[in-house]
Amino acid sequence: MKIKVSEATNIQLDWMVAKCEGRTVTNYHGGAVWVKGRHEFFPSEDLEGYDFVFSAHCSWEIAGEIIEKHRIEIKPVYSGWVAFLGHTCFALGENPRIAAMRCFVSSKLGDEVEIPEELK
Repeated sequence: MKIKVSEATNIQLDWMVAKCEGRTVTNYHGGAVWVKGRHEFFPSEDLEGYDFVFSAHCSWEIAGEIIEKHRIEIKPVYSGWVAFLGHTCFALGENPRIAAMRCFVSSKLGDEVEIPEELK
């Protein structure tokens, strides 16, 4: 099923961001996306290989790393927030993380993304 990034629900957006980041998604049930790999909240502990929740839409630890790495600009606007990635992409969102993650996904995968039917 193909959906517009601008209309993605939180779990759909998290799944898209995980895919853009090359994460291995292990589960997306229960309202959360689970991935394998290094856990951002406990980087000093040896948690490699354990599953953890990947919630880029609400986590500054995850979204902030992506925003900084890709130099995504975020600004408040009347209706919420807008994010820019150079001159190639911009996206709106109700908070800065959602705007930035929509911009990031659109820059990598385009404005529409094929997602698993189960995420509908």
